[in-house]
Amino acid sequence: YLLQISPATAKINPQEGVSFILKEPQNATNYLWTFSPNIKGGEKTGDYFTAEANTMLPGQTYSLNYYGQTPTKTINETLSFSVSKVPLEGTVASTPAEGEGLLTNFTLVANGFSDPEGGALEYKFLGRNYGEEAYSLSDWQSSNQFTTLLKTGNKDDLFLVQVTVQVRNMYKVHIEKTANVTVKTPTGDTSNFLTSSITPDMPTSDKVAVFAMATELTAVPAPTPTPEQATA
Repeated sequence: YLLQISPATAKINPQEGVSFILKEPQNATNYLWTFSPNIKGGEKTGDYFTAEANTMLPGQTYSLNYYGQTPTKTINETLSFSVSKVPLEGTVASTPAEGEGLLTNFTLVANGFSDPEGGALEYKFLGRNYGEEAYSLSDWQSSNQFTTLLKTGNKDDLFLVQVTVQVRNMYKVHIEKTANVTVKTPTGDTSNFLTSSITPDMPTSDKVAVFAMATELTAVPAPTPTPEQATA
């Protein structure tokens, strides 16, 4: 076919931009790109049309007609293509719902998400203290649950930490859901956090998350010595 989708895909991700190109440049002086249903905006020349992100309807089938004229010929090509649907929304929850920073193992579980087209889903878990940037807890994975340590929440925010699961289908169309977890200041010893948390077979992305949490953790103040300890 003369008309092609770039990047090549069986179904278009409506959350990303996409280009429709001529397989071979034609240098048409007069041209017309026509979509049915219509697509608003987009950058176009005689050889390509770029549709911006979020301008196509999920689950919709479109027809594209390209008409162009060169000094030597007339081109009239049609391409039909489909847009991927968005995964159906579920929930994310933590067990336990309350614990201590860098000490409690929180198991995050995403429930109820599904692909209306029957495909497999992937999950990615993130954490975020209020007023701060989110940090990755896991890489994309096929499992809908992940056990992790979390940073201590901010006292002014009642020690609440946001945990988020991002869910995507095979075309990388994604949705996300967030819940709150209470993560209090640790009362135990976190000095061996790095050595106990990082294992040789742990994915690099998980090691990065562990180091990030350890670096940003506010140190727990040492207890005030008793008079006996002070004079010992």
